[in-house]
Amino acid sequence: MNQFEEKIKFLETQTHLIDKKIREWWSNYLKNNIGRYEFSLGFINADKRDSVLEIGSIPCHLTYLLSSECNVTGVDLEPNRNKEFINSNGLHIEKCDIETEKLPFDDQSFDKIVFLEVLEHLRINPIFTLKEISRVLKPSGRLILSTPNVSVLTRYEYLKGLGYQGDPVEEFSKLETIGHMGHFRVFDFGDIKSMLNHVNLNICKTDYYGAIPQGFVSSILKPFYGKKLKQIIFIDAEKNDS
Repeated sequence: MNQFEEKIKFLETQTHLIDKKIREWWSNYLKNNIGRYEFSLGFINADKRDSVLEIGSIPCHLTYLLSSECNVTGVDLEPNRNKEFINSNGLHIEKCDIETEKLPFDDQSFDKIVFLEVLEHLRINPIFTLKEISRVLKPSGRLILSTPNVSVLTRYEYLKGLGYQGDPVEEFSKLETIGHMGHFRVFDFGDIKSMLNHVNLNICKTDYYGAIPQGFVSSILKPFYGKKLKQIIFIDAEKNDS
């Protein structure tokens, strides 16, 4: 068993520390995202010397996994949902509504900011949040972002009349059941690039994670688009020095 597998096994023993309201969701989320967590750690490529901010920490799985690799601080809408787990594992997570509040940190505080599977949940003004991210990121610091990938296959399915934003009742209901919004809006690569450039961040690298949907159309598109048909896009963006 490698170090990553040992950490996952440890997380599986921590369920009793999670608030009963979100315990089942917390456990299922861990089980369903082990592969993505391993991929994320490789893409983040954190160094022991790095000061890292993780935005949207709950369920705190990734916060815990990062805690042995770098100096990580988290922010979350309501960290008390995981209070016992956070305290038991010595994690540092600040309370902040990133849609309406400034991040509680000085300018140029962090080498890297981890912003995984959060952008699609923002309901108000993602530009405000991204400006705050840019503000607290050091010059030449990196934003590591992931979000659902709007691929050419996604667009084809949409033209067939199949939605790709999620059922609104289910997504809004998560505000009450788990304490944060489900998916509100997905963005294609052009959208993301435009928003990042607007806040002085330039994309350096992209990669993709997840399964490629099966089917006849997918089999036709795969030779041309390859991994760009996968479910999640990962982006590494650098803050301009100017």
